[in-house]
Amino acid sequence: MSGIIGVSPDMRSGVVGAFPTGQVIQVKTHLPANLNNPSSSNWPSTALGFDNPIQSSSGVLVTFSATLVKEVDNSNSWTDHMNIYINGGGFSSTTDGPRIGDGLLYKVYLYVRDSFSGSAYDSAPDSTTPTYNLYLTINNSLNLGVYSPHFVLMEIAG
Repeated sequence: MSGIIGVSPDMRSGVVGAFPTGQVIQVKTHLPANLNNPSSSNWPSTALGFDNPIQSSSGVLVTFSATLVKEVDNSNSWTDHMNIYINGGGFSSTTDGPRIGDGLLYKVYLYVRDSFSGSAYDSAPDSTTPTYNLYLTINNSLNLGVYSPHFVLMEIAG
């Protein structure tokens, strides 16, 4: 007998098996430095991953959040904006990855702050050690700051 209500006497602890589908297996948080006046490029330049390999049947939920601030006003201030894409793992690269932010800071005044959060689920990472980063597209001459950026990678059993 296990002595636990609702658990059969045949249950044993410490048995190694597969995680149930949908179970969160591991979470990794990355806190890169603030980014000032980015250009269209991959960011961070070194892609982010887990501390331990993931299971081959797992997927990865990638979440990014930050505070975006328009820092310089210019003649194109009404059409300046930024798009954010997730790259790496089983996603495509540059603007072919999932777009999680579209038209950010569009038609805003100087020093307007925008709290942003976006995520995408990678159901087929390219390996057991996938890495991810963002691809930012800066339209016109938007000058902005990215403050308190957080990346969260969550392995989810498939």
